[in-house]
Amino acid sequence: MKKIVGSIALTLALLAISACGGGSSDSGGSVTQPPPAADQDPGGIWFGTVFNSTLGQSWEIIGITLSSGESRYIDSRGTQYISSHTVDGNTFSGTSFAVAALGTTFIDGSTTTTGSTSGTIVERSRVSATYSVGTGEQGTIELFYDSTYERSSSLAKMSGTWTDPQRNTFTVEANGSIFGQDGFGCVYTGNVSIIDPLYNVYRLTINVTNCADINGTYTGLGTIGDRVAANDDQLFIFQVSNDLWALTSTLEKDSVSVVEPTNVLYVSGQGPLGGVDTVSVDPQTGVVIDGLSSNLPCCGFSDIEYVDGTLYGIEDYGSSLYQIDIAQGTRIRVGGTGAICVDCDLISHDGRLYQVDVTGDVYQINLSSGLASPLNRRLPVGAVYAFDDSGVLWGIGGRWIYQIDFSTGAIVEERFVGSNPYLIDGVTFTSEGFIGIDRAGGALLLIDLASGQITPFAVVQAPFSFFKGIASE
Repeated sequence: MKKIVGSIALTLALLAISACGGGSSDSGGSVTQPPPAADQDPGGIWFGTVFNSTLGQSWEIIGITLSSGESRYIDSRGTQYISSHTVDGNTFSGTSFAVAALGTTFIDGSTTTTGSTSGTIVERSRVSATYSVGTGEQGTIELFYDSTYERSSSLAKMSGTWTDPQRNTFTVEANGSIFGQDGFGCVYTGNVSIIDPLYNVYRLTINVTNCADINGTYTGLGTIGDRVAANDDQLFIFQVSNDLWALTSTLEKDSVSVVEPTNVLYVSGQGPLGGVDTVSVDPQTGVVIDGLSSNLPCCGFSDIEYVDGTLYGIEDYGSSLYQIDIAQGTRIRVGGTGAICVDCDLISHDGRLYQVDVTGDVYQINLSSGLASPLNRRLPVGAVYAFDDSGVLWGIGGRWIYQIDFSTGAIVEERFVGSNPYLIDGVTFTSEGFIGIDRAGGALLLIDLASGQITPFAVVQAPFSFFKGIASE
């Protein structure tokens, strides 16, 4: 919308070049033609310079591109572009739609125009192109790759309260839903979703109401950047559009909403008798930092959970609660729960620890004595659970994700995951989002609560025959 367009900070532009298939040929004789060059992947965040040869002027441009070809970009004058291009080997061509900045026009007096672009691309490195638009302007573009594209994306990074340059606030919930209102009374609702958790690009849909001729549905892309320090993830830059308008802005995350990165995960599993059964691991790579050898009579911990600075574990096929300190190599028995644990689950919220047994029955565990008291509520059977930072309980079991009212055990919402090749035996929330662990292979899994997409991103390198629990600080 125009009010947002006028407040743009130059930190985003999106140039898209999409991939298409290449071909090969044979002369039919004895000469063998070399294989065609592989199509370059245009995905990335790109920045550089536009030179307008018609005006004899140049200005900066910066942008995001998707491997699929969708694109958004903006230059330092505030002109926004929505483009689609195709790649053949290391060359590309395509078309763009451009919207002039608020209060300006192109040289022919118009506020919108169309154009074409073509050039060459070196994957994850450089783009060189020429362009022309319907106003009669033409010139060249030089772009360079920015590796911030290769940061991961997650709804956990997006959730919180964000503020635009006019100090209007916008709230993003854990499930990606958006709500905001500006000083003119315009209301913004919609959602943000993950395109690919391996890359720092988000898809947005924003519905504008109570805003006169600006009302409508807008779609587009955004990316997270840094406000103060490297990797602080405190800026969100987006551009969305419809057939009439284009909106862009840079939002800053409120300090109370900033999520510190998760530096360590804890994982329990079934190892050899007397061997390691609980490890701390690097959450990015799955590499084991430290391990704790078992002194339990049977089967290690069914699950582990972090509560107020202390890691707890509950004995599988037993009823004992332990405090665990992997760095010091100690485990201290707190006491018996009085509720036999067979593949039970531990969850925590507001400094309280709960046990969920295989029938879904819930118990609150006294952290001083270990005694478990029934709460007379039952959660869905066959799932594992974790609370998000806002206190909402989520579970996943088989092909379903559940949002649950913990006070009653009732399902608030359930979402079909679809094909799920993993047996997820533990979940936790980290700065990256909803994380699960695969029982059979130890794969760390990023679970998108909105779409149900499950993406493996690392494997825990521990000597377990199978994996049971996962926890984060």
